[in-house]
Amino acid sequence: MRNYGNLRTAVVRLLTVVTLAASGSVVTPMAAQAEGLFAFPFATGQSTYAAGTHTDTGRDGGVQNAIDFTPSDYTVRASMPGTVHMTYCSGGPWVRIDHADGWNTGYYHLENIQVSDGQWVNTGQVLGKVGNALPCGGYTTGPHVHFTVWRYGNPVDLNGLWLSSWRIETSNGQYGGSLTKNDGHRVGMPSRFQAY
Repeated sequence: MRNYGNLRTAVVRLLTVVTLAASGSVVTPMAAQAEGLFAFPFATGQSTYAAGTHTDTGRDGGVQNAIDFTPSDYTVRASMPGTVHMTYCSGGPWVRIDHADGWNTGYYHLENIQVSDGQWVNTGQVLGKVGNALPCGGYTTGPHVHFTVWRYGNPVDLNGLWLSSWRIETSNGQYGGSLTKNDGHRVGMPSRFQAY
């Protein structure tokens, strides 16, 4: 007798994707989302500027699925293991990584990109440097990485999502919110903080 467990799982995931796509639903972090599922997109132990949570476009009226970071060493790293997919626009490429269970992370504004399309990366692997690149449009006021989270291609509300041992809390407006460490230390955004 064959084991159809993997097939059943694949069918359930496919139906979830189809249902989400058909409904235009927004995905929110699951209560079971483990602390530390995602790492920060930079090495910890350094002073980092966090500009706050915002929509992908930085305009009101959408899901706050993005957060801007500028680590002191300017180096951007993979937040989870996965496969790199380069998106090419008239202004050049930007990096998206597809992870297990339908998770996707985006790394926009990068310069000196160190990965290529189809490449497997591990958590913490260098992707490039923070920058001001605008491959597909947008704007920037200084070098940073526009870190974005999706699941099954849908924007994920960052409220309640964990990066390493820090919980993200969004605000009602753009470029606000806070990061709270699992030891209770809270940092309002925008601000510089020590990511430990």
